[in-house]
Amino acid sequence: MIELVAITGALKTLVNANTASVVFQKVGAAKANRDKDKTIQELEQIINELINEKSELIRISNALEDELITKKISSEDIDYISKELLPILEAFLNSANTDSTSKEGQMNTLELINLLQPLLSKETFNILQALGFNFKEAIGEPLTILVKNLISGNSGNKKNSRK
Repeated sequence: MIELVAITGALKTLVNANTASVVFQKVGAAKANRDKDKTIQELEQIINELINEKSELIRISNALEDELITKKISSEDIDYISKELLPILEAFLNSANTDSTSKEGQMNTLELINLLQPLLSKETFNILQALGFNFKEAIGEPLTILVKNLISGNSGNKKNSRK
């Protein structure tokens, strides 16, 4: 988020610095000079400034694009998640319920899977992203931290400290 604020701040500064009217004023001032060589030099300086600003705009545009790409899940990723995650969850829930062979436990698993199915649809992903939900930050980062803590032996409990 801080990166995005810095990028948009740089963009605002750049846009405000050289609006069309400012550039026309600079060109007019350069043309008003009677010395041909000095006028050419000033016009070359204006052109170089505009080229540098264009390069900066391209850099800012690329940075904004990178920032948005990291926050948005692509259509292909949504299709993959929608198609592949539900069978994995179903297998997981079924294996978790193998201990309870009752029909009640199996029905609860089916009900849970049927409940999750619309939530894992492409439409739900697209709607939530359109509303500004960031799946990678909300789900991916905490999941990454959880796995990291599990691997390092720190599940987030403070009970691991030895006296």
